Amino acid sequence: MDTKNPQSIIRVESDALSLSYKYEQESDRLNGIDICSIEEDLPCLIEQGITFHNCVQPTIGDTFIQDPYHKDIFVKIEDFQDYIFEAKKNCFSEIAKLLGAIEADISFEVIKSEVRKLSADGSVSYEPIESSVNVNNVNSEVLYKRTTLKSKFGGGETEYEKAIEKAREFRLLTDPSIRGLIERRNPNDKGKVTEDTATFIISSDVNSSLDIAFNLNALKGVFALNTHFNSATEVRNMVRATLKFTFSEN
Repeated sequence: MDTKNPQSIIRVESDALSLSYKYEQESDRLNGIDICSIEEDLPCLIEQGITFHNCVQPTIGDTFIQDPYHKDIFVKIEDFQDYIFEAKKNCFSEIAKLLGAIEADISFEVIKSEVRKLSADGSVSYEPIESSVNVNNVNSEVLYKRTTLKSKFGGGETEYEKAIEKAREFRLLTDPSIRGLIERRNPNDKGKVTEDTATFIISSDVNSSLDIAFNLNALKGVFALNTHFNSATEVRNMVRATLKFTFSEN
């Protein structure tokens, strides 16, 4: 692999397998995935400042996904969804505080669940899960317990430009709901809102990365894909976030 320009997915394997897999018939399906030699490539990545989140020492069989907002951080695939949602939850909380909120209520809900399938031509397809309403309710309940946030703030001075920068860091300014929420708190606007709600899809970053990683199934007989990998990639969830902010009337 090119250790100076790693792909968004890193799969740790032995030195021998990191070289020999390229001769497999389906190896061209691994676009966006680096097969990292634990002997040669991994030490170079660590020396260059790459961090493996909550992992003291990556081992053979580990799959990592790049943090889409911080390029030098890679997260284990089984932790990736929770990691991203937690990061975004904290980002929303920080934006609320910077906009002068006195209270923030943030929740996520699964609105659609599908099973990923690898087609004969190598493309990834999605099949609706039977009884999807029940599945979505169960997934939403699990997600609610992990990520729902209710916070109260002091309602300090609005730091509008910092709120914009925080939203830009997490690529949220392209979403009209978030952009609108921020614009409605513009300190130059005499008619600033005191309550506001934004609802939008939050799972695009997670799903695009897991879609790429799922292609490792094309070489399932070459790589030992464990239960952690299968559990993380089998189901594709569409998740909706709802943000409710309350601001002081000052």
